[in-house]
Amino acid sequence: MPVPTTADTTPVLGLADHVARIGRSSRWELVGEVPLDFPTHHPQGMAFASGLIFLSSV
Repeated sequence: MPVPTTADTTPVLGLADHVARIGRSSRWELVGEVPLDFPTHHPQGMAFASGLIFLSSV
C-alpha cells in the first residue's frame, strides 16, 4: 500500500506514526489545565470519556 503524500510529495504521517516517534527527549507543551477540587498528589495521566474523568496518580 503506498504512503499518502501531500502535493509536494512529503509523506503524510498519521497519529500512530507521530506517537511512535515520542521519546525521552521529546518536547511537551502545556495546552490547557483542568482544576480539580481534591488532592491529587502526583497525577500521571488523565482521560475524559462519556462525561467522566479518569485520573491516574502515584
